Amino acid sequence: MTSALCAMAILGAPNVTVTRIDGKIRAPIGRELFAEIVTKGAPKPYIYPVFGPTGKEMTRAFPMKIRAGEAKDHPHHRSIWFAHGDVNGVDFWHEGEGAGKIVVKRSRVSGSSAELTCDWIGPDQKKIADSVFVITFGVHESGDRFIDWDIRMKAAKGQFALDFGDTKEGTFAVRTHPSLRLTPDPAQGVDEVNGRARNSEGINDKDVWGKAASWIDYYGMVGGSVAGIAIYDHPNNPTFPTWWHAREYGLVAANPFGAKAFTGESRGNVAVLSDSEIRFRYRVLLHKGAWMQAKVGERWSQWALSGE
Repeated sequence: MTSALCAMAILGAPNVTVTRIDGKIRAPIGRELFAEIVTKGAPKPYIYPVFGPTGKEMTRAFPMKIRAGEAKDHPHHRSIWFAHGDVNGVDFWHEGEGAGKIVVKRSRVSGSSAELTCDWIGPDQKKIADSVFVITFGVHESGDRFIDWDIRMKAAKGQFALDFGDTKEGTFAVRTHPSLRLTPDPAQGVDEVNGRARNSEGINDKDVWGKAASWIDYYGMVGGSVAGIAIYDHPNNPTFPTWWHAREYGLVAANPFGAKAFTGESRGNVAVLSDSEIRFRYRVLLHKGAWMQAKVGERWSQWALSGE
């Protein structure tokens, strides 16, 4: 990786092809759309829409689209994304005045793969970080689907270090379909929800917030079928098992840096010197059925120990 760019490659499984169309990178399975990566028109790249194995969208449409029965809170929650609330003192988690941007500089595709190059830019227009995101789309024999993220970051040229601040606002995140919320919000038009949550430690529902776990799963009835979204933390990730900024309204985020909010005691910032890089690996599993039926724990073990 050069100090001038961040690259994001999308490697498809044999039955997933990737194409580039008008600021988006599409990942269909045959003629059926699996997901799209949006590379323009927002302060960061993100994946939306995302269709699960039952054919239903599995993440919230807002702020990309207005859909009945969805809350319009937290407009920076863009379906599936990677960002952090304090990188060298700059907020890349939120959007708007004073926040940083992850700017896509170039994209290219070849067969089942695509690569984005981008810069992490502060509000003063100075570049802070370079990163490499490798994303892999795949389908299990069961029909369940997954998206792997392999993220490498380093300080931009001229920066002494890459510094991740202790904040709950981060880091690898999913905003689920409103049906997977744990609690309704009638004031925002979300009257009926049936979501449940479970983590690798056997903790359920709202109690998963702030707890350390190797995986977490939100599941429930979506469009007439039971389906779920699990997020896996890799054993080689920083502070594994990670803490989870996982809310009852459907935000599910792996955050290895928010010690003070989650434990009550800060461990200080995490600094990566300019001659080094930091790596994160996550898997999003989109599955049929509840967590036990989908064998979420067994699949985490297979993925974590595979060496892939």
